[in-house]
Amino acid sequence: MKNRFVKSIFSALPWGAALAGILSGAKHLQWHNPVDLGLLVFFGTIAAITGRFLRLANKYRTPVLIISLSLALAFWPFASSLMPWVDRLRLWTPVFIILAGYGAGEASKEHKTSPFWLSLVLTVVLSSFVPAPYILWTIAALVLIGLSASVFLGKKKEIASLSIPALFAAATPFIVGKIEFKTQIHFADKVVEHFRTLRSDISLTKWKGNVNMFENGLIQLSSWDQAMFYEPMTHPAMSLFGKGNVLVLGGENGRAVYEALKFQNCESVTVIPFDEEKRMQMARSKNFKPFHQNAWQDKRVNVINSPISDFLSKQKDAFDLIIADLPDPRDEETNAFYTYEFYHLCSQALKENGGLVTQAGNAYLAEASFLSIGRTLDASGFGTVALRNQVPSLGQWGWFLASKKDSAEILRQRIKSLKFKEAKTEWLTPEATQMMLATGKSKTTQNTTVNRQGAPITYRLYLRSVQR
Repeated sequence: MKNRFVKSIFSALPWGAALAGILSGAKHLQWHNPVDLGLLVFFGTIAAITGRFLRLANKYRTPVLIISLSLALAFWPFASSLMPWVDRLRLWTPVFIILAGYGAGEASKEHKTSPFWLSLVLTVVLSSFVPAPYILWTIAALVLIGLSASVFLGKKKEIASLSIPALFAAATPFIVGKIEFKTQIHFADKVVEHFRTLRSDISLTKWKGNVNMFENGLIQLSSWDQAMFYEPMTHPAMSLFGKGNVLVLGGENGRAVYEALKFQNCESVTVIPFDEEKRMQMARSKNFKPFHQNAWQDKRVNVINSPISDFLSKQKDAFDLIIADLPDPRDEETNAFYTYEFYHLCSQALKENGGLVTQAGNAYLAEASFLSIGRTLDASGFGTVALRNQVPSLGQWGWFLASKKDSAEILRQRIKSLKFKEAKTEWLTPEATQMMLATGKSKTTQNTTVNRQGAPITYRLYLRSVQR
């Protein structure tokens, strides 16, 4: 009875540790995404079939196993480069390994092959394409397969030889969080979080307490100088127009929302994300708190998941201020947020004395597209003023503040008179605002005509600038 109890413990603990390892990696799974859930079902089914095949098809077992592993090694990098979401298959590699390993362990009974060596062979082959931080718990799961199979076969020496790896595997859930993410090779600073959406690949790095957010390989925001980006964008606009209902377009990182909520006379902030999946990931993660400061929990905030243009087309005289914190015009989809037609929708959604502020990209490196945005706003009937500021992590960035009622000259004078006493600022001062209004001579020789949906120009100018 005692021996049977000990054997049961040895049999159960390794599989429990393997399950803990899988769960620790599964925390990176996007459970709300049907693609990921579909992959889980698909991978589990394939694993079960493979495990069963390894047990029964003695004649074809070895060649099929070798061919399958070879195809997997060849297919994975190719598929990942074409379809980024395929990369999520790697999350479920241990599921396949454990179930297939069980079948292999059963098959080894017939040939009296040691499950321990079988586990080591699988470890060497499969670990070559399983990325960190999943590599440790994948190896741990393989070792546990060998341990469990050895227990079932009653090989006491192999049980003893695998006891240390088993303990290591049991500690995997505590270790996995300290292991590098697979995007680490692209960054000098430590990657503390990484996730993907259908539109974006987000990596968050940390160095000496400062957090930097990279989107599709390009830095988008740094906790070190975020005030130098978001205060020039939001505080002049909020001081002039934000006394009531504010609409934020995009703004997934939550910083624009946080700055708007600093103003006590701001009654509501409606947010229409461009990428709701990205916003949800950032809102849930404690690593992004330095950016949004829990702004999403404020009762004045209302998030609506709707196509931005569709939402605007249904609004009339609804908002006092629109803050357009949208992606740069890198393609035709994002170019639509900087067109004459889009600004006409914004004007329709604004009250008579309302205003609009939009980020407009790098005003130095992409000056032509920056100027094109300004001309498009002018043509849409807004009084428009350009603001520029040197943001250390991004370069010389630009915004356009526009008024539905005031001319550009009147709006400029109103900006110059601002004292910024309504809300606390970390960086912005009246003197800094005077500097942001000043600019040197333009060096661009490119055509910066009005950007229209039928004749898109801004994103083409942007692409020429970044490709130089």
